[in-house]
Amino acid sequence: MTIIDRYISKRFILWALLFLVTFIFLYEIIDLFEHLDEFLSAKADFKTILAYYLLFIPPIFVQIIPVAILLSTLFVLGYMTRFNEIIALKSCGVSLYRLILPFMKLALGFCLVAFLINETIVPVSFFKLNTTKEKKWSTEAPSKIFHDLSFYGPQRRFYYVKTFNYPEKTMEGILLLEYYPNRTIKIRIDAERAFWRGDSWLFREGIIRYFDKQEYLVEEELFKQKEMHYKENPEDFLRQQKKLETMNLFTLAKYINYLKESGFHPHRELLELQYRFAFPLISFFIILLGIPFALKIHKGGVLYGVGISLSLCLFYYICISLTLALGKQRGFPPFLSAWSANILFGGIGLYLLRRTPK
Repeated sequence: MTIIDRYISKRFILWALLFLVTFIFLYEIIDLFEHLDEFLSAKADFKTILAYYLLFIPPIFVQIIPVAILLSTLFVLGYMTRFNEIIALKSCGVSLYRLILPFMKLALGFCLVAFLINETIVPVSFFKLNTTKEKKWSTEAPSKIFHDLSFYGPQRRFYYVKTFNYPEKTMEGILLLEYYPNRTIKIRIDAERAFWRGDSWLFREGIIRYFDKQEYLVEEELFKQKEMHYKENPEDFLRQQKKLETMNLFTLAKYINYLKESGFHPHRELLELQYRFAFPLISFFIILLGIPFALKIHKGGVLYGVGISLSLCLFYYICISLTLALGKQRGFPPFLSAWSANILFGGIGLYLLRRTPK
């Protein structure tokens, strides 16, 4: 590492840590005041509240790290521009690309840190946050009654259940679809309710429709009650309701394989998997986009640079939210939904960087 690299890295890391601590503190203070009435009504003690907000730090860190390092880049390059340090380096033969190399290396380092924290600590934090909120200050007992539940079962079976009552092992408002290997509907069951009998489901007040492979209706069967010897039990339904945010990559990949083996295309889960890789790299691409603006900071002052940086971050997050929303509605494939913002802003950043005077 050269003297220039050490000089830039020291300033960059100090500014980054300062912004990270500041943003985390502000976020938690704002959240505390927003939920203060909940804590008071539940009579939560100081130790519990402190533990809760300590668990909040890893998810906040991962979310705000792109903003923090963009501002760090802005302040370091702005300082160097203001005091003509960049002109001095260029006069010594240091090219623009050599100058920004430490920033890109540091950005990749922060990307790696964000990825590791997101996969090792954040899922545990989310799980403990949910558990703490339910057990410590929730005014109601943790509910195991689910509404609008979707479940992917073996043998290409899909359930939609209006109400699933785990303690009583019952379902209400049931739609069950079983598919052929070519993903056309084989059997459709609509039933008002179902009861678990230990080794089978007893469906009541419903109708079964049988279809051929071209999805033409072949037969209908009305029933008052009908016993179905399906392998999926209430514990399987409960287990699959685990939130994706509490899964690490290994668990998520295993869940995706389970859905594929069951004959379903796990679009939402594949989108989450791609997003796990795409989101940490935001820091790299947003610095690539922000450097050309940071080099012009002397034209408008620090406030100009701060405004540009915050605007870039806001626009970046809007684009990500939009593409993710389209992906969840199956408007985009999972890869494109997760990566399109990085590709777009990375391309714009490279273009602006090429047009920056060397």
